[in-house]
Amino acid sequence: MNDAGRNDKNYNKVTPEEFVKVIALMPSLLAAFLTPYSAYDYISKGATCYLSEDSTSGYAITADSELISVFSLPGARQGVAAVHSAVENGARKLDCLDTILVQLYSKLGFVEYDRMAWDDQYAPEKWDYDSFGRPDVVFMKID
Repeated sequence: MNDAGRNDKNYNKVTPEEFVKVIALMPSLLAAFLTPYSAYDYISKGATCYLSEDSTSGYAITADSELISVFSLPGARQGVAAVHSAVENGARKLDCLDTILVQLYSKLGFVEYDRMAWDDQYAPEKWDYDSFGRPDVVFMKID
């Protein structure tokens, strides 16, 4: 680990199809935090998909520099490494739910520029209201 507190993982470009197969391994409780994109959706967004060498974490960056689909499989603890890699590969903005994710992204240099109140009609499938409530959607960017 370096002094930034991240593990140095190598992230490689993969096809959207490969990326979707790995994300499908996320437990449903955690998968609720990810927008459920298909391989076609990633292609339509002009996204470049990345997986760690061991396929335990990854992310995608859209054609307009939006960071999407950041994940780390249970036990991998690679979220920070994934975000560092994403920034190095051009990610400049994102949106996330106002949970510990906002703190994580803030520590990595992202700043909030807007937020939107939770709306039940857009709740992720299988959202656990008892565990996670109704957090705002937070929009963040990095310079």
